[in-house]
Amino acid sequence: MTATILKQYSNQLLHDLNRSYFSPLSYNDQTLALKQAKKVVSIQRKIKKHHLILRVTDK
Repeated sequence: MTATILKQYSNQLLHDLNRSYFSPLSYNDQTLALKQAKKVVSIQRKIKKHHLILRVTDK
């Protein structure tokens, strides 16, 4: 009984996660995500090239 309930819950959770995270993005969202990814890569390259360290501050 408990195993059946857990299996159903697991299947429903997997279905919900797949629907939420793997749904297709609109064209505008795709281009925005691509721009943001390129910006992150650019920042990472500059940090590595100039041997910089990023730290969290309390300000």
